[in-house]
Amino acid sequence: MLVSSKMASKFQYDENGTTFYYFLLTFASLIVICITYLFWPRSSNEKQSTFDHDGGDDEVLEKTLSCRCVPCKLKYDDYYMKKQKKPSKRHSRQTIVKMIVISIAWVALSIFAYKVALIQPDYVTFDPFEILGIDPSSSKSAIKKAYHQLSLIYHPDKPTGDEKRFMKIVKAHAALTDDTARKNWEEYGNPDGPGAMSFGIALPSWIVEKENSVMVLMAYIACIIIIVPIGIRFWLYNSRKYNGDNKVLLDTCKLYVQCINESPTSVLSKQMMLTIITGSFEFDQLTKQCLESVLCSDQWEKFLDSHEELSTLMKRRPLNTTTTNIDDRSPFCLDWSIKTRTILYSHLERINLDQSKDYDAILEQYRKTIVRTCPQLIEEFVQCLSKLALIAAINRRRIQRAPTLDTIENAMKLCPLIVQALPLSTKSPFDQLPHIASQFSNRRYPNVQNLIQFAALNDNERRSIVESLSDDQYEDVYNYFDQLPLLKIVDIKAAVLDEDIVTVGALVTVTMNITRSKMSSLFNAIDSDEIEKKKKKKNNANKPKNKMNDQSETLKKDSRMASSKTNICSKMSSPMVHCPFYPEYKREQWWIYITDHHHSKKGGSISNLVVLPYLVSNLIESEEFEFKFYAPENPGIYSYNVIIRSDSYVDMDYQQPFQVRVA
Repeated sequence: MLVSSKMASKFQYDENGTTFYYFLLTFASLIVICITYLFWPRSSNEKQSTFDHDGGDDEVLEKTLSCRCVPCKLKYDDYYMKKQKKPSKRHSRQTIVKMIVISIAWVALSIFAYKVALIQPDYVTFDPFEILGIDPSSSKSAIKKAYHQLSLIYHPDKPTGDEKRFMKIVKAHAALTDDTARKNWEEYGNPDGPGAMSFGIALPSWIVEKENSVMVLMAYIACIIIIVPIGIRFWLYNSRKYNGDNKVLLDTCKLYVQCINESPTSVLSKQMMLTIITGSFEFDQLTKQCLESVLCSDQWEKFLDSHEELSTLMKRRPLNTTTTNIDDRSPFCLDWSIKTRTILYSHLERINLDQSKDYDAILEQYRKTIVRTCPQLIEEFVQCLSKLALIAAINRRRIQRAPTLDTIENAMKLCPLIVQALPLSTKSPFDQLPHIASQFSNRRYPNVQNLIQFAALNDNERRSIVESLSDDQYEDVYNYFDQLPLLKIVDIKAAVLDEDIVTVGALVTVTMNITRSKMSSLFNAIDSDEIEKKKKKKNNANKPKNKMNDQSETLKKDSRMASSKTNICSKMSSPMVHCPFYPEYKREQWWIYITDHHHSKKGGSISNLVVLPYLVSNLIESEEFEFKFYAPENPGIYSYNVIIRSDSYVDMDYQQPFQVRVA
């Protein structure tokens, strides 16, 4: 909008451009600082993943030294090679160009700031003593004498005269000799008295000139009507492409919801879920970037010929959107989805790719990208199931086919299989252990069905089960259990806030404390307790009765307790997972949810789900959690289960029952 002449006369524009330069300097400084922060090349240490921000390198080294299995060594070598790998020439060239451009911008900004600093301000404080060149304590005679001498020099009639300078001299003389003028100067800084307040705009005056009106109008239209809406449009388009904090495409979320609603069965199997996950549109983009640009169809066929067990997964089917078979529907029958599913199956089957072949090396990098992306997509898939379950619980008519609790749990069980690289048919949790996956049999040892039962055995029984292992291999097994988590759910309390009893339909708050320890603590727990008791008896018998020694021991214990507390507080994330086949180092995460007593392993409807699954990533040693749900509509005693599932370890599940009395 242009300013009219009447409107423009009310404001003082910058005639000389001095104040406009200050405005321009401030604006340019903001732009240069933002560009530097966004585009300045960062070192490789600053681009580490999240586990590197809290001493991750030391933890990676410690973990690798503790576990000496071959996959862990290969994984650490790959991790170390990535850290030591020099950037490519293209990346180095881009880095140099960015540094040069940003450096030039800062040099130009510095020169501009120096030029602005040299500009003399338009407004100068009126000081009559400075104008006359006398001391502020001078007498009237000295003032008149100085005025007479300067008048002889700067009077307009003199050869050395200066009219402007002479007017200042006259004004300064009047301000110091006239009582009224001097009083005005002392109070208002001006011999003529208080002046009118004026406002200025830090814009050059040529903006409101008539001959520049068309140019200003065009600039206004370009900035406000064209550039700003286009920028907002791009920002909204990019922000609306993704859903939530997981940065999953909205099209992928819509695909998940559609597949859940149109599922031909009430319970989605892990195989069907894997097909749905590999149909995510993120893989469409990754396939175009990683495979189609560098891998031709002949090389893909060579890859399938070299791995016959995967060739059956590449059966091409006609596009048919009405079939009940999900593999025959779009996008699951498309080429990029089939390739993604095939490569992911090769990861689950632990098929080694020949790195000497170019196409296998390319596929190995793509496989790592797929595996790295899957936990994020599975988390979003579980959230979609939970949201549909919540909607179905509120209004059953809005959902065509509500997801069952078994479907949600199958989705949670799928993630550990991908992290540990185990087939979908895996039933034994011992398959994820190093060295003993093919040697352990539940038929021979029916009393050992899970990892906790195996760890609770005494050393002789445990060694007899894996008698074929060498001492080093058995030590790797122990180191593996030293990393496995052992959770305990304690202090479960269910109550209504500010109420003594739980009434019908009240909001129940469930608080619980979950502690984490190492599963290796179960190794020879009874024997170790007896050994500790014997040591204490010997120490008590041999220890002299000295109060000073008792005090020193107490101080040592206190210092140890303090150091352990500081170490606990210094940790900001959960422990790392033993996952040698996962392409990067991963930290533990847990799904926590609450079901009622009707839920069993044989099956459960969505009505059995009381509290929706919540993903926890901050469980280090002990953490308190709080959940809320509404009490039943009828009085009685109701039983519930708190269930915790790991997203990284197979069959690492914990549950704890509790009861709520509703009056």
